Amino acid sequence: KDDKSGATKARSELLALRNAIDDERKTVKRVYNEPLEEFENKVKALTSMIDEPLEDIRSGLKEIDEAEKKERQEALNAYLEDKLEEADIDVKDIEESPRWLNKGMWTDKLEPRTELIQEVNKAIKEAVKEKEHYEMQVKVLTEFCKSQDIDPAGWVSQLEHRNAMEVI
Repeated sequence: KDDKSGATKARSELLALRNAIDDERKTVKRVYNEPLEEFENKVKALTSMIDEPLEDIRSGLKEIDEAEKKERQEALNAYLEDKLEEADIDVKDIEESPRWLNKGMWTDKLEPRTELIQEVNKAIKEAVKEKEHYEMQVKVLTEFCKSQDIDPAGWVSQLEHRNAMEVI
């Protein structure tokens, strides 16, 4: 208790000293940061001047990319139509991969590259197999229904969800 007044006085002096040092730090920091803030403002002004035409270029490139992708889609559709005439299947029967429209799958003259040709041929083979399998399922189910004197129409429609053996 005897040292309380001395401790209070010492605390006040130390707090005053601490506040004076902190105030000096803030003053030096403000003076030190002033050229940095000025420089940053100049840089922001310059970058904003660059950003406007840059954004125009970006949007222009995006439009060009979309137009090129549309051209590749049209070329793909034409290519598929030619290939599917031989295979006797419809375009909707083929599962198109989004990769088929990638720029790397096509030459500059919109001719399909080897990788695309291989993938399309594989997809066509799979679609032909699926079609043949479905036709076989229909044939099996129809023959079964005929042997049972049942109209096959309603039963064949179930092949969308089940195979012929499950329906039978």
